[in-house]
Amino acid sequence: MAIELDFFDHLLSALCAGLFVQNVTFDIWWTVALGTIALLVITVGFVAAVMTSKQKELITKKRQLEELTISERKYRNLFEQSPAGMLRITTDQWNVADANHALLRMFAVETFDEVKEVLTSMSPQDREYLVERLSTGQSVEDYKTILSRKDGTTFWISFSASIHALESFTEAVIIDITIRRLAEDKIREQALLLDQAQDAILVLDLNKTVRYWNKGAERMYGYEPLEVVGRDVVKVLYGSEGAEGFERAYALTVQHLAWSGELQQKKRDGTAIITDCRWTLVRNPGGEPTGILQVCTDMTERKRLETRFLRAQRVESIGIFASGIAHDLSNTLAPVLVGVEVLKRKLLDTQSQRLLKAIESSAKHGSEMVYQVLSFVKGVEGKHAKLNPLKIVKDITGLLSQIVPSSITVRTRISDTVSPVIGDRTQLHQVLINLCTNARDAMLQGGELTFSAENVLVSKEMEEEHADAVEGEYVVFSIGDTGVGIPAVEIHKIFEPFYTTKEIGKGTGLGLSICLGIVKGHKGFMTVESVEGKGSTFKMFLPAASVMKEGEQEEDFNKNVIRKLS
Repeated sequence: MAIELDFFDHLLSALCAGLFVQNVTFDIWWTVALGTIALLVITVGFVAAVMTSKQKELITKKRQLEELTISERKYRNLFEQSPAGMLRITTDQWNVADANHALLRMFAVETFDEVKEVLTSMSPQDREYLVERLSTGQSVEDYKTILSRKDGTTFWISFSASIHALESFTEAVIIDITIRRLAEDKIREQALLLDQAQDAILVLDLNKTVRYWNKGAERMYGYEPLEVVGRDVVKVLYGSEGAEGFERAYALTVQHLAWSGELQQKKRDGTAIITDCRWTLVRNPGGEPTGILQVCTDMTERKRLETRFLRAQRVESIGIFASGIAHDLSNTLAPVLVGVEVLKRKLLDTQSQRLLKAIESSAKHGSEMVYQVLSFVKGVEGKHAKLNPLKIVKDITGLLSQIVPSSITVRTRISDTVSPVIGDRTQLHQVLINLCTNARDAMLQGGELTFSAENVLVSKEMEEEHADAVEGEYVVFSIGDTGVGIPAVEIHKIFEPFYTTKEIGKGTGLGLSICLGIVKGHKGFMTVESVEGKGSTFKMFLPAASVMKEGEQEEDFNKNVIRKLS
């Protein structure tokens, strides 16, 4: 454009100069005419270009305005059609600049002023926190609080908001979460109830991973939820010993939708327990299996009591049967003993006397067996008196030299301060001699027999472990050996009558059962510890005489012990 203007200036100057020159030629005038025409064309083109540019600019602005209008219309439609409550408020005073229909319906109001009334019904602490956070330019995400409508009803909301940087307005989204909150409260109540249950309640997914673990499971197994959730339940509770039983129960649950039965599990400390389990397959609304709900009860103690009860029933039945046999045997042996006495006076030769002595010895041995059976069945009681354990140990160690071979070393340990006990000397001698004899028989190749007596304090835990124990002070007599020991599968049978590990003819199986009956008659109890191949230790616990109050009769003491046991 600058080039055309310079040309026009030169042309105009030439034209003016030509007016004052008389000898202007025809060529010059022709040149001026062409220049004028060119100038007009250029001017017209310039104007047209300017107008075209303005027209394009107007069209662009019109298009942008239309797009902005469309965008605002879309935003408004989204604003009004949103199911969530949306509003714009001033950050400091919370004056409502705009609110959608969903918010008006949620708040049960019609005007913006009423919206502000409902909005500011939240607790002062919540509002102060929100204003402070928004005023410093920070956003708020899913802040839960409670509001009150004009009719007095309350509802929970989730409040999310941020400040519009250009207009300094807070734009907020509010969602009514009352139903969700009630559902969460209900779930928490149910979880609290589950935690109050004594049973272990846990949920597994189909990969056998723990997903839920209640307080009952924590108490039963010793694991906290964070220690087991997300872990394989087989590794946590079953190990290699119980894995087979778990897999069988799992397969039956998936196949039949439910299962119940007993399983062997283990606690955190490795203790094996027996549990009564009820499993149910959990399915989603579509019917697809999602996991297994398990409710387990520790049956270990109940099983132990059932075993003890069945053993007592068996012992009672055997006792009744043995009692009848003992009476018949007593009646049979009585004439034999009488006949031996008569024959001893008539047959005076040496051979006859020797034979009659053998018959008499066998008959008396049979009578002693009858007495043992009757003592066991009827619980024959002797005369109880205060006894010194030092004297009892001295009496027994004096007899050990006669019943224990030289290949067995006898060691005695007894405290000088051991308390006296209340009991029958003869019966207690019988128990200790029997235990020492068993220890001897367990060490045919020689070994070491340990005999000790000391004071012990029976704790509450031990009282719960042994039904005949009562918390308090006891005197314990221990007989230990280094013999063959007792197999673990047999140790629970050793106190049963007629049970013996000895060869036929070398034991009646009544020794330990009679010992147990005598000890129970003294309000005590017995324990046994044994490791196969390393030896056994039997312990006889008798209440210390100091347990009896001064002036209290033995009958009263027995009643008190029975009361504690019950």
